Amino acid sequence: MTTIQLKAVKTNEYLSKDSTAFGATLYIDGKRTAIATDDGRGGCIMYETYGMPKGAKERLEAAEDEAKKATGWTFEALSGFIGHLLTRADGRMRRWAGKCAKKGLTHITEGHGHQWTATRGPTGPDSLPINYFTSAPSVEITREKAVELDLILEDATNGAPGPRKR
Repeated sequence: MTTIQLKAVKTNEYLSKDSTAFGATLYIDGKRTAIATDDGRGGCIMYETYGMPKGAKERLEAAEDEAKKATGWTFEALSGFIGHLLTRADGRMRRWAGKCAKKGLTHITEGHGHQWTATRGPTGPDSLPINYFTSAPSVEITREKAVELDLILEDATNGAPGPRKR
């Protein structure tokens, strides 16, 4: 089981158009592996392994392969997990979650279009505890986590998970 974590996350709302513009250090299984960046105009997350400890490129490739197996995506599967970490690492989200906690709210649920709602208890299976957003962000790459984060592709004909191009 592989665990990924983002540290030294810097986002730029001004540059973000289609996706969140960011730069961060990507750790895989606790080892510094790459600088991950996105220019915020859509497209891929870029990974730079130059200057990283020995084996960084292999760890990155292995994590991508594991993410593909977990999600059924054929490419950029790791980016789904990183997108989730970005939401948790976003300073605005962390501050908002902290304010909600002070008001006695205990769970946060994502609605359509990244609209978040805080409640005094879980409202369904998608509700996440507030401390999920106030703790250090990391995520395990597993099939169960992919399902929880809604990263599984579904077959359009019968709703069953299945690999296809994203």
